[in-house]
Amino acid sequence: MLLSDAVFPRFTSDLLRPAFALSFLAASSCHYPKPPAAWTGAQPPPPSAAPVVVAPAPTPPPPPPKCEDLKEHCTATPDTKLLVGDGGSWFTPPEGWQYARSSGGSIAVHPDGTALVMLMPSPDPSDLAPAVEAIVTEHGVKGLKVEKLKRRLKKPQQSLPAGEGSVDLWEVDKSQQGEALSLRDKGNGTLLVLVGKPAPERTLLGIGFVVEAAAETEAPKIMQSVQTLRGKP
Repeated sequence: MLLSDAVFPRFTSDLLRPAFALSFLAASSCHYPKPPAAWTGAQPPPPSAAPVVVAPAPTPPPPPPKCEDLKEHCTATPDTKLLVGDGGSWFTPPEGWQYARSSGGSIAVHPDGTALVMLMPSPDPSDLAPAVEAIVTEHGVKGLKVEKLKRRLKKPQQSLPAGEGSVDLWEVDKSQQGEALSLRDKGNGTLLVLVGKPAPERTLLGIGFVVEAAAETEAPKIMQSVQTLRGKP
């Protein structure tokens, strides 16, 4: 047997044994867990920033009502100035009543519809009866005897001082015309015809109405309201 046959295998195995060991260690090291950052001195990654939530823009408030229709439910306060026509005249409706201003006149109505007051620029101060008839028809007052009222309009039944000028009044009920007046489906009541003169050159015409069941509490409010009439803001 040659020396190389006896020695070389052992020699090569002695040389390869450390190499195998190193390769085993290298292979084994690939499966060790990664050491904590604190051991290595490495800084941990910064926490991810929370997402920025942008709040939606606030909804703008609705515009204030124009108070041109009773359906807008504008409610009178002690500071309300309800303009009548374009001349600057105004009055304060009874507190808590709903009011509106339109080209046909300015009106305030009790919330349950049992009383109302309205004023408008007078179309013809020399002949008020037809204008009164048109107003009461428009606002649901029935039973007015226009001819009997016409004879009475030459002289006011009562004249009261207003905020400026005066207000002439005529009361109309069954005792004066022989027939009861009614307001829509609210019942019988009393009509009040109004002629306001807040300035010498300005005349306003209007009506008030209150049903019998509400007369004791609401009639005085109508009287107080029309006496707030003024000729300018």
